[in-house]
Amino acid sequence: MSGRRPWAALLAGLACSAAVLVAPSAGAAGGRLTCHSGTTVFHSGSTRLFWATRGRAGARHPVWYACGSALRTPHRFVGGSHASVDVVGHFRASGTRVGFVWEQLRTVGFGVEARMSIGWVDVTTGAERDALLGSPGGVGFGDVMSVAVGDDGAMASVVKAGGDSEVIGYAPNGPAGLAPPQPVATVPGGDVMPGSLTVSNGQVSWSTRSGAMGAVRVGG
Repeated sequence: MSGRRPWAALLAGLACSAAVLVAPSAGAAGGRLTCHSGTTVFHSGSTRLFWATRGRAGARHPVWYACGSALRTPHRFVGGSHASVDVVGHFRASGTRVGFVWEQLRTVGFGVEARMSIGWVDVTTGAERDALLGSPGGVGFGDVMSVAVGDDGAMASVVKAGGDSEVIGYAPNGPAGLAPPQPVATVPGGDVMPGSLTVSNGQVSWSTRSGAMGAVRVGG
């Protein structure tokens, strides 16, 4: 999703994260990377995701890499830019894939251009898919509370776009990659438990802190 607004709260939050990314990490700039380099952002079993600073002096930027039992050398899956603030988080594993949320900010005139994507990286093949939020008729820009990855590579998301409600989104996976997330349900109370979100067997399911359960059929 791309848009131009001040988004002061988002900018402040990402600026704090950017302050951490400014300091060069192990294996930074043009040095050789190994699966022990950088700053760990996700670790489960043999799977490790990390970021390291890359690029020449004056144009250094964070790049995110994946390692695993089948990826013995770092595999790049998200590359930032020296002209933007990039933050990758909300990691959640499902099988061989790890889902994530990628937020990017660029200053444009007196405002900010913001982009937000959901995606996944396969830690056995290195394959990566991502899709922008905010496509026409799709899930709008907001605070992504959780993501889930299905066995077929489809993704579900919980987005708090405004007010108290949360939107459940669904992005099918196909030969061309992830399709833009589309809204499939709205939870008025906005209290979906992030870890309860699943997408499996053509169904997105979730539960709320108040004890309610929800599910909706998706796909063909």
